[in-house]
Amino acid sequence: MILGAVVTGCGGSSQSMSITTGRPSHQGPGVASASASATASVAKRDGVVVTTKRVKFGTILGAGPREQTVYMFEGDSRSRSRCMGACVRTWPPVLTKSAPRVGGMAIPADLGTMARADGSKQVTYFHHPLYYYSKDKDSRDVAGKGVKSFGSRWYPLRTIGVKFDKPW
Repeated sequence: MILGAVVTGCGGSSQSMSITTGRPSHQGPGVASASASATASVAKRDGVVVTTKRVKFGTILGAGPREQTVYMFEGDSRSRSRCMGACVRTWPPVLTKSAPRVGGMAIPADLGTMARADGSKQVTYFHHPLYYYSKDKDSRDVAGKGVKSFGSRWYPLRTIGVKFDKPW
């Protein structure tokens, strides 16, 4: 389903955005913004796969060809990214050129996308914009769990769309 939204960004300008999600519209529309230049280094893949993976403390979500851990940012609001500029260099958004896909126990109805200010599509899960952590080097890494950065904390996501904040 596609929901349209008109949002007001910093400086009072308006921009038109669309969000695609498997969730019913009663979950509410969201918005996105980011620095166009900051996303240039993020690998864009057609139909990125969001899947589940087992790490030392439980089952979380991973994405991309290396199934890197994906994180949610507590500073974001429902389907609205507040990570831009320098934030995007440390926490690159999970981007896709076409509809994302699920693997493992990830729930298809919870997967979606949102338009970023630069026109790219960021993958969402249960309306949380998804990010990688630049310090994670392989699929087993979860170095971003609980990190306070850019004003709020970052956490891996569980398959039910909530942060994994329990101690290991």
